[in-house]
Amino acid sequence: MNVNGFIKAAAGMMIVLSTACAVKKTVVVDILKPARETFPSYTHVAITDRSKLDSLSFNTVYPSNLLTSRFRAIPNFLGSDVLSSFYDGMENFQRVRLSEINPLPIVPRGKDYKAPALDTLTLKRIASENPSLDALLTLDGLKYEIYTDGNVYRDQLLLSSGKAIDIPIFSSEYSYKVLTFWRLYDLKTRSVVMERAFSEELPFYYDGYSMYDNKGYGNNEQGWQRAAAYTGLRFAATYIPSWEAQERYLFPGDTQQLLEASDDAELGRWLDAAEKWELYKNQHRLSKGNKAKVNYNLAVAYEVLGKVTYARELCEESYALTNKKFYLDYARKLKIREADIELLDKQFTGQ
Repeated sequence: MNVNGFIKAAAGMMIVLSTACAVKKTVVVDILKPARETFPSYTHVAITDRSKLDSLSFNTVYPSNLLTSRFRAIPNFLGSDVLSSFYDGMENFQRVRLSEINPLPIVPRGKDYKAPALDTLTLKRIASENPSLDALLTLDGLKYEIYTDGNVYRDQLLLSSGKAIDIPIFSSEYSYKVLTFWRLYDLKTRSVVMERAFSEELPFYYDGYSMYDNKGYGNNEQGWQRAAAYTGLRFAATYIPSWEAQERYLFPGDTQQLLEASDDAELGRWLDAAEKWELYKNQHRLSKGNKAKVNYNLAVAYEVLGKVTYARELCEESYALTNKKFYLDYARKLKIREADIELLDKQFTGQ
């Protein structure tokens, strides 16, 4: 998929937040940023849960409130909650198709929360049963650390199945830290190609009446499930490019043609704005300073339109004309954008 297509698609949605003085205007543009990590080049990946959480452990200022042994039923849900949220988070990342397979047998793991790697016979069986699969992603470890400076109490939660389980209730603010361990297996070579430890922390705040997490959800009774879901989504987010709002300046100018181009840019009509600036530059004999400003405006427009290399060249010309660091700084930023676009192309195509 062409990354420039994403930039062009967003061009009509740019929103002007504020304007400065008559010399410069500030606009906000949405820039597609690469994911923090590039998912390996597989197109059909199965996911399954091999985690085994023995209990929830607590760290409190009251040693007598270490109630770990009372909450052994809760963990049965949490591995599937992490995986389900990861699946949801990756759903719009169309390069990779995810499928769920049945949980694999849990093996003893001693004091380590990580399961041992799957053997080649198991991988061979999975590959033969699922010939369309390229790879297998397993959640091989799940561990909770829970911190609070208050008391921890026991309550009961009635499940839809009719079974009641013990759950922790907190007297003051608390935080769930979820530690996960993942492996990715290549089903053709039957080998581990990635091992990844990932953790996320979800705090809950007390407003005098109820507990709320960082998204504003009140959830004192099922915070452990909220934390599991949040961790799965955040792990998926490491592989998904995201939009980032960034400020850019424009020089509006003082002629009718330049002002119209600036208005087009404010309304997200960047192609129209670029055409007007190009026409103005070609029709007038400009001073070095004014040509540098028009070039800069064009650079912003062409960055939004996906022509980042040309935008950088225009900015470098502006710097050569004026020796002003302002233009050089933007040229350097565009150089980074070129590398980002190259990485985005790899992340979207897998090549």
